[in-house]
Amino acid sequence: MIRSETRAAINVKPIAILGYGTAGRGVWELAERMDVESTRFDETEIEGTRQQFSIGDACQHSVAVVSPGFKETHPWLKIARAAGLEVISDLDFAALFLTQSVYAVTGTNGKTVTSLFLTHTLNRARHSAVCVGNNGVSLCAWLAENIDAEPETRVVVEISSFQAARLKHLPIDGLIWTTFSENHLDYHHEMETYFGAKWGLIDRLVSPLFVMGQSVFEYTRSNNRELPEYATVVPNTPSAPDDTLPDGTIFDHAPFDEDFRLCVAFGEAIGIPKVIWHQTAQSFQLPRYRMTRVAEVHGIEFYNDAKSGNYASTLAGFSRFDKPVLWIGASPHVSTKSASDAVTQNGDLLGFTKAMAPKLKAAYLTGEMGGVMASLLRRVGATASVCETLEDAVLMAFEESQKGDTIVFSPAFPPQSLHESFVQRGNFFEKIVLELQSKERQKTGAKDQARAQVDV
Repeated sequence: MIRSETRAAINVKPIAILGYGTAGRGVWELAERMDVESTRFDETEIEGTRQQFSIGDACQHSVAVVSPGFKETHPWLKIARAAGLEVISDLDFAALFLTQSVYAVTGTNGKTVTSLFLTHTLNRARHSAVCVGNNGVSLCAWLAENIDAEPETRVVVEISSFQAARLKHLPIDGLIWTTFSENHLDYHHEMETYFGAKWGLIDRLVSPLFVMGQSVFEYTRSNNRELPEYATVVPNTPSAPDDTLPDGTIFDHAPFDEDFRLCVAFGEAIGIPKVIWHQTAQSFQLPRYRMTRVAEVHGIEFYNDAKSGNYASTLAGFSRFDKPVLWIGASPHVSTKSASDAVTQNGDLLGFTKAMAPKLKAAYLTGEMGGVMASLLRRVGATASVCETLEDAVLMAFEESQKGDTIVFSPAFPPQSLHESFVQRGNFFEKIVLELQSKERQKTGAKDQARAQVDV
């Protein structure tokens, strides 16, 4: 169904919103703003939603707008298609109301920093720009609040593989594909299917502008896919004498140096010279939850890398530290709990733990895979503890740390449930750390007061 036909259909019958997490709420807000009738469905009991979706329900609706986390095998999708409904993503619902195409950023890792830096530089170069999508602000929610400003705004959309897999209406004016490595194999089952979901974004391009990282190119070549003639491959190491990085910024070292090179290549294609990117790098701040410093308590630093949802991301983030750190990992649902067959939705857990071990002073692990990860780390000589909760992990790591140590929360797995996000888990970690900092300050203050009284 083409976009105009879908737009006409939603004016005849209500839309069915399947899943009422961040994406679903955004769809509902935009539907309300555009006077489109809707019914909200979610398996979890949430006010204003229905918990059952039947063939009768499907027949009363025009289109099913599905949250990204729904697998193709979900019974609600089968019901929707059996009733003849078009099944679209939240991004495609937003596309029905766009007046212009968007810039898109995807990748296993690096897409959030790349999206935000691209947006930051566009704004500094006097292009009104906004960053939405997989970074926590849905395109639908933004449109609901800014529909009148959209024609004059360059929208940068961070797109996950879940969103990309169903995309068929969103017009893309330029695409950056940052990296590619194992991830989400519980959803896509095979690497080729995961890759194919992102590869489909090329079909949505309305302009010949496609920039990809080295790892994307290598996988493309190894699987005999033919790149478009206009594709630009950006090496992940210096490729020319003038391939310099902005000193004193987050981009002058791994893992963010590759993000900078990708943005520069994209920028040159849209008329923003490299010197501008060097200038804007000086004022760019890392987004929260991506290896950002939270606090220091008694000389011990705490870093929040809650955005990390796979092995490659956690490993890349740890490359910034020049000495072993105390790591807090958090795993959700998995396909196996056997240390002898340690393959999870992220890929090869055994390989990941072997790569992590030299980077660790100690590990504090939570979730269903905590015991498996701890066992694998101990096999290769690392110190690892299993903790019941994230708060337990933070407190244990702090108690066993020394002045000068670094404690890093980097889950290495996606959020625990359909309704949890990296923002929620990042906020929870920061809350624990800041409460710890406050308590330690109170203890220090009490000790200082006691000493003062003794001196008197």
